[in-house]
Amino acid sequence: GVDEADIIKTDGNYIYYVSFNRFYIIKSDNGKLSLASEIKRDYIQPLEMYLKDNKLILISQVLKKSPDKTDDEDTSLIEDTEESKYQTIVEIYDITDKTKPKVISTYQQNGLHVSSRLIENNLYISTTYYNYNSGPIENSKQIDKYIPSYSINGESKYIEADDICIPQNCTSTEYSILAGLDISSQDMLVSIKAVLGYQGIIYCSKDNFYIAGVSWNDSETKTSIARFSIDKGKVEHNGYGKVNGGVNDQFSMDEYDGYFRIATTSTDRNETANNVYVLDKEMKKIGKIENLAKNESIQSARFENEMLYLVTFERTDPLFKIDLSNPEKPKVIDSLKINGYSSYLINYGDGKLLGFGVDADNNGNQTGLKLSMFAKDDKGTVKE
Repeated sequence: GVDEADIIKTDGNYIYYVSFNRFYIIKSDNGKLSLASEIKRDYIQPLEMYLKDNKLILISQVLKKSPDKTDDEDTSLIEDTEESKYQTIVEIYDITDKTKPKVISTYQQNGLHVSSRLIENNLYISTTYYNYNSGPIENSKQIDKYIPSYSINGESKYIEADDICIPQNCTSTEYSILAGLDISSQDMLVSIKAVLGYQGIIYCSKDNFYIAGVSWNDSETKTSIARFSIDKGKVEHNGYGKVNGGVNDQFSMDEYDGYFRIATTSTDRNETANNVYVLDKEMKKIGKIENLAKNESIQSARFENEMLYLVTFERTDPLFKIDLSNPEKPKVIDSLKINGYSSYLINYGDGKLLGFGVDADNNGNQTGLKLSMFAKDDKGTVKE
């Protein structure tokens, strides 16, 4: 399957967790907790981790100390006006001895960490590299102001020109960088790609990695999607797509039976509406529902094979059940209006959907936490 990183895990005997600028391994012995070890470095902040066998995969962000702060004050990510040198670091530790984690290999690449996924021994990591330079390159020493780089066990290299994608009509200067790593290898890096003008939310299946970037202008919102095929760490760029509206989060995207599905909220002159699009392998739109639930916005989504459950909200919470069995003709087959809304939906056993969210009165005034259990049947109906 596709694993997402965690900030806390346990194997039954030890607890592993990330907290501020430290990583801890805590021994648990009949309810008694004791510190086995910790990893702490100045200005390197652990963000998330994976555990696989006796390996710890720790993903961290380089922090830069502001010259206006003392050692006792908080550190923060700050912009280097000469070069954007934010780095995301992947470190592989041998934790056979929990009291002495040992670094096996390291990898780092330009940019702020966005997200990662682990498929068997292959780690896919996405960063956004903000390039604030726009003038001409005057000499070779200025290349790193424009071209993203990476390093393996301390040896730095630039991303090759063939591995940098520049879409037509690109006006942004930030890069999305996607690397495929083999955590069982000392050198780790299998392949790396950079796309100019993209940053945003990611969705990953076993075969593809999608980066969805939202752009705004005075009258409309658009989401651009870059698709990369992934296989044993090898990353290949395989197309772009664009749809109306902005995507809410990774749960508003899905891949099923070779099709990419996405739910968005459009804004046009202060009016909102919601959309569902189906794209083929070439990232071309082949099916759509547009202008759904006007003047409301998507709060949560849950794809389940050929079905999509979609929550929008303004005053009340419409839960839509959308049939995607015909990719070219998606259709709404039922809807349910209740007070409040679910900000997260999860499948809860056969025929049930659990929603976590906010309760509200008839005027849409939020009144507190709400948990809802929805029943769904084969006839297409859904009820609370």
